[in-house]
Amino acid sequence: MTGTLALTLTGADVLRPGGMDDAPLSLADGVIVDDPQARVVDLTGFRILPGIVDVHGDGFERHLAPRRGAMRDLGQGLSATEAELAANGITTAMLAQFWSWEGGMRGPDFAQRFLQALSAHRGLGTDMRAQLRIETHLLDDYPAISDSVARFGIGYVVF
Repeated sequence: MTGTLALTLTGADVLRPGGMDDAPLSLADGVIVDDPQARVVDLTGFRILPGIVDVHGDGFERHLAPRRGAMRDLGQGLSATEAELAANGITTAMLAQFWSWEGGMRGPDFAQRFLQALSAHRGLGTDMRAQLRIETHLLDDYPAISDSVARFGIGYVVF
């Protein structure tokens, strides 16, 4: 057993570039392939649709702090975030984190903790990435911001 997922999904309505059809869909090593796979899964009555990409994610903060001042373990909060994303068909999410003078969950210290927790999070398959929202007046923080962008591989920064 190689440990890679290889299967053919049959019976489902599949959304393809030309519209819906019920032709089998085969997957191997995380990509769609043309060749049928040995393991067959009957999905009659289901639909197979592409995942949603959320490029502006603000709704996750309540999982990290369910109410003001009630900070949970960030890893548990990220797991809850991932479960909610997956349940809603979101396969890739940009989690918007502030780097602001406001402090609290929007302050630089929390931003560092959040980025570290996201970097360490071992999820179930949802692609969660950080969007860093930076206050333009924090000029003295730019070296730390630049370091964080490089260290955590942040590809989406807004000012």
